[in-house]
Amino acid sequence: MKIIQHDDELSEKYESAKKYVNEKDIFIDIETTGFSKEFCRIYLISLCTLRDGIIHAVQFLSDSEDDEKDILTSAFNFISDFENMITYNGRAFDLPFLKRRSEVQNISCPIDNKKDTDLYRIAKNLHFLYDGVGLKLKSIEKFLGIKRTDEKNGGELIKEYQKYIALIENDRANNSAEIDRLENELLLHNYEDVINLVPLMVLFEYQKLLKPKVTIEKFEVTEREVFFSGKTNANITNPFFLKNDYCFLNFDRKNIKGTVKFVNGKLRYYLPDYKNYFYLPDENTILPKQFASAIPKNRRRAATMEECFVEKSPEEIDEKLLKAYADNVIKNLIRYGT
Repeated sequence: MKIIQHDDELSEKYESAKKYVNEKDIFIDIETTGFSKEFCRIYLISLCTLRDGIIHAVQFLSDSEDDEKDILTSAFNFISDFENMITYNGRAFDLPFLKRRSEVQNISCPIDNKKDTDLYRIAKNLHFLYDGVGLKLKSIEKFLGIKRTDEKNGGELIKEYQKYIALIENDRANNSAEIDRLENELLLHNYEDVINLVPLMVLFEYQKLLKPKVTIEKFEVTEREVFFSGKTNANITNPFFLKNDYCFLNFDRKNIKGTVKFVNGKLRYYLPDYKNYFYLPDENTILPKQFASAIPKNRRRAATMEECFVEKSPEEIDEKLLKAYADNVIKNLIRYGT
């Protein structure tokens, strides 16, 4: 078994991640020889913490076929001092794998007594942000602007690890340079997997957009559209935009800029709680469900999101309306993509 330690500074760009990490949090990522918890083993465990803006990482690497118990014991000893484990898709993979392999190796596992935060679950709630990109860790890193040197994936590294072990056990003396190269590849991939979870904590800022709070600072109404700018309650680390046929929103740090096109000369304001409305086809109107109980069922139906709107003329547009509009359209674009 080898133990490798690194220190790295958290980029100022992801300064907002600090408020979501405390001294009892530990970030965890593992590498395995396959997907079977019964027949495959863990060959690399990487852990890191955040203290005063510095990421402290430690890696436990298996350099033989029979030292899984050693790396598990060493990692568990390190984890035991912490209360909350932070992973990416760890509830589905890393944590169950660690638990089962500890049972196979007949050693005590401290994981059951700890809290866990799975950043994959946070990212999944914001799926529209990555539409067409996917929810793999590298995809989310790219969306957030988190840089990575490693280009391998876990599957490719299994073959690299198998070659690494074979060279160590069969011909170490004549292949030291190749062994070092393979070891560095293995360590780099898992190192970046775990330390990149720290800036990934800014996802909690993006999560605020599910319940947005917009402050309008400026707006301008023209014949065809309205422009506005202001602030949101989310600190967006990497600029991005949301749009539909009528609206374009740009987010950068706490700043928001929007352009809203008029439909038939009016601003179309979509109501956020469309499931609480009925649509009356004969009248081409919507009505809250609590006021529509007396209307025959053949004259009403559940309103769709596209039908559930009110319209405002340019003269009716003010700061209060734009704030409500911006809050609403952000919710719709994040949740439904429209």
